[in-house]
Amino acid sequence: MTWTEVQAKVVVLLSLYSVCFANPLSRGQSFVIAESEELADCSRCEICRENTREERGKRAVRSRRRKDIKIWDKCSGKLDDESGTIQLPHEIRKNPYQCEWKIELTENSWMDIKAETLNTTQNKVIVTSQGKTILEHKGGISQLKSVSIQHNTATVLLTVYPKDDRWPGIVISYNQFKPDSPLQPIATPKDSEFALNQSMKNCGDDISSSNSKEGIITSPQYPKMYPDNAYCMWNFANTDSSHKLRLTIIDMDIEMGSGDQCNHDKLVIKNGKNVQQICGYNLPDGITTSEKKISIAFLSDDSLGAGGFKMRYRFVPK
Repeated sequence: MTWTEVQAKVVVLLSLYSVCFANPLSRGQSFVIAESEELADCSRCEICRENTREERGKRAVRSRRRKDIKIWDKCSGKLDDESGTIQLPHEIRKNPYQCEWKIELTENSWMDIKAETLNTTQNKVIVTSQGKTILEHKGGISQLKSVSIQHNTATVLLTVYPKDDRWPGIVISYNQFKPDSPLQPIATPKDSEFALNQSMKNCGDDISSSNSKEGIITSPQYPKMYPDNAYCMWNFANTDSSHKLRLTIIDMDIEMGSGDQCNHDKLVIKNGKNVQQICGYNLPDGITTSEKKISIAFLSDDSLGAGGFKMRYRFVPK
């Protein structure tokens, strides 16, 4: 073998070693080796196979570490004061960690939970009570929310990531209160038409344009959390054909189910043949109608409450 042939083979071997070692993810891709016209498959290179296995192992370890986020005792514990505030700790650690706060108030008391700040890139918070998720934030900026928990215990779990430097990021406050006398229990109807059954109401009013040109209606106990089993009915009668009724919701926080469905608590507006169900906390557009009779119902089920609603009504000239 001439010196030139030896040099050519060395170049080929170095090229194969370099490609396999430097790019283990190229396995299964064909490439040209130096001056040779032959096609090679990196899967035949032992170095490539070993590096691929090593990289897979490293990725698996990193994945396990992401899933195995441990609770840090220094930012966890029990809270039994009548009120308090939970927020992200100041200390920055090398790896992600969790803070678990268990709120345990006096027996037969309830609590208001308020998310005062929700502004994070990665940090998360989830509030649970009796096995149900009450509030959850998974990064980004969320609208502030108030929720009433009709129980004396709740758990607040914070997940903290080192790269999230937004401060304070997450602030959750709670306040204990004693519930008022509950409304008479009812079976909340699920069908919106049936929800306007006059015989079932346990709160509300009849309002006529002849004796009240404008005013405010609210959920029970507003601005406190509304109670369980509320079935309020407001019946509007427009007796003046030269006027129309204008309805504007100016504050709203009504429990919403999964998929943004109003399958728990709801505000139901019957305007002629149109029946509209409303829940959540995003304010809807106002309603202006010339119908002679308009009905508004507010219904709450037998668990969990929220801040309720406040609505302004006005009979205005057409």
